[in-house]
Amino acid sequence: MFVNCPTPTPAPKVWWKRYGVLPNGVTFLRILGCFVPMWMIFNPQSYIFLSIILPWWAAALLVLFIVGSTDFVDGWLARVTDSITSLGEKLDPIADKLLVIPTFFAICASGLILQPWGWIIFALTVIPEVALVSLNIYLMVRGIHARIPSIWAGKIKMNVQCLGLVLALLPVVGVWWQAIVIGCFMIGIGFSYVAATRYIQTGVTIIKAAQ
Repeated sequence: MFVNCPTPTPAPKVWWKRYGVLPNGVTFLRILGCFVPMWMIFNPQSYIFLSIILPWWAAALLVLFIVGSTDFVDGWLARVTDSITSLGEKLDPIADKLLVIPTFFAICASGLILQPWGWIIFALTVIPEVALVSLNIYLMVRGIHARIPSIWAGKIKMNVQCLGLVLALLPVVGVWWQAIVIGCFMIGIGFSYVAATRYIQTGVTIIKAAQ
């Protein structure tokens, strides 16, 4: 004779795991940190880091590197503490996009890229990013708990854009250098539109399936 034993109910997560306090906190700090390099570009002066006086461009690059390097920290914390949340999955790509846009705006506004090419590239860069951020916000507002996976074009785009920011901030002058910086951003724009098209297609499919 067999007796059906009830399936044990998993223990509820503690509140800080359920709301992803640690990983989401790191993501929020990363979002705020994305605006620090922009402030440094608009306020060029010497900054003290680790008892070393750095010029504004070197300090901005250092902060940009520190903020960007935390990209894996929130995901790692979410996995090791079992604190993966839908909010965190939506905020992470938004934080990635903010890593580039404020710094890029400051670079263009400060004339570090030959005009009018700087603003043209900035506009072409921002359009797909705004579309993807709007898509993520729409999914959150609708309460659609679905994660759009990253694709190779998006990862290449992010690396190329970050390289462009580094090249633009370096104290190198000359038309040839500007051509390299502009060319780097144009390559990033190409990959950006490829990634945005795939993301939007996937997002539309998710939205239709949820209706």
